[in-house]
Amino acid sequence: MSIPSLLRGKSPARTICWLLLVDFVFCIGFAVWTRTLAYQSRIQEGVVAAQTMSDAAIHHAESTLDTVGWMLEGVVERVEADGSEETSLGRLMLTRVQEKGSPLDSLTVIDRRGNAVATTREQGGAGLDDALHASITYHESHADRGIHVVPPAGRQVVTVSRRIDDGDGRYAGLVLATIPVRYFQDHYKRMVPGRHGAVALALADGTPLARLPQETGPAAPAAPIRLKTKANEIELLHSVARSDKYSLAVDAAVGKDDVLADWRRVTWQESAALAGEMLGVYLVCFWVIAQMRVRERLERTLRTTQEALEKQNAALARLADTDGLTGLHNRRHLDERMAAEVARAARERTPLSLIMMDVDFFKRYNDTYGHAAGDDCLRMVARVLAATVNRPADLAARFGGEEFAVLLPNTSQEGARGIAEAICEGVRAAGLPHRASDLGFVTISAGVATIVPAPGDGVRALVETADAALYEAKESGRNRVGAH
Repeated sequence: MSIPSLLRGKSPARTICWLLLVDFVFCIGFAVWTRTLAYQSRIQEGVVAAQTMSDAAIHHAESTLDTVGWMLEGVVERVEADGSEETSLGRLMLTRVQEKGSPLDSLTVIDRRGNAVATTREQGGAGLDDALHASITYHESHADRGIHVVPPAGRQVVTVSRRIDDGDGRYAGLVLATIPVRYFQDHYKRMVPGRHGAVALALADGTPLARLPQETGPAAPAAPIRLKTKANEIELLHSVARSDKYSLAVDAAVGKDDVLADWRRVTWQESAALAGEMLGVYLVCFWVIAQMRVRERLERTLRTTQEALEKQNAALARLADTDGLTGLHNRRHLDERMAAEVARAARERTPLSLIMMDVDFFKRYNDTYGHAAGDDCLRMVARVLAATVNRPADLAARFGGEEFAVLLPNTSQEGARGIAEAICEGVRAAGLPHRASDLGFVTISAGVATIVPAPGDGVRALVETADAALYEAKESGRNRVGAH
């Protein structure tokens, strides 16, 4: 039945009214359906944004504690090796605190009696004594060598400590570092969208460490974070991320009002368009065209923001896998690759080689020329490794301190030994003076280990074998390669 036939009859006005009513109901139903889909899409985008924030925040916290742990490890090794002589130790500690990009606010060395023997802080901060007492109590009763995180002292800093042992392995004190809470908050300011977004970093038991926005009013005692869906009548979309390395958790949230701001605006505009349809089809068409342009601009903005977040995450991942001093891969990335390569070599029954290297008489070099020159020496060795190890599958990394490692998949012992000899020759050829060495210039010793792992084997046997070969090379006079 055609529209003109509907207009014929006793009451065409009534027919037209029914048609208008049907059209009105259809338009309203269609609008409600489309806006419901858009609402669900915006909510999902908000959830993804909260998940991205929590993942980025927990990754930042892990990277920060990795960096602080490395700094504390260097100070502990210095104290355990040379004692706590004030001048040189204080200079080392001040260098760590003032190092570019350092998250540290202060470093303090505490002896076994609880006295500060060296510190970069001019005076104690609010709550620092309580944090120090908690750290001492923990390390006296725990023999592990890992770092220990204490909740904010006075809500201003996060304290991180590491145990010092004497020659017999007994408790001999600790090194205490403070990280300003604002260090985390400044990072969160760059990632929190909208007016109601929030990020909270806490220990795994819920004890807060840092949060944005900051709490106002007088500082209250530390209490577990309460993950709410509403705060001050503002509904939030939460995402929680937990660290596999440290006892940390992050609660990130975006405001539902922020997520739906554009949705509400578009919904009101489309409702106005439906009302305007009664005034003319042309007005409706113009409005739809305008809305399409707005939508395109919003989609471009969303794509640009997503690309920026992906680039930032990629940059953070690169930083997490790179040693800041030498530019080589770090120990964390080496451990991950070794585990993967051992599993692959076990499946394919191919040889896997590891070269462990150590700068000869490096402590003497530091004592003679200073730590800045020691860093230059390590960079020189790293340049030789980067120039020598050039197969795509090979991996050169800083193992820790003056130790380096080269992972060589599908490489026999003879081939690995040749590469180790080339690296030793490259370091010798650099001719870096070393007055405290018998040869008068910097050399390295290397240990080569080659295995064909069986299914289920781990990386420990490979590392221990390479270490043993390195030890034999050093015992045999250094400046040479040992192999097992």
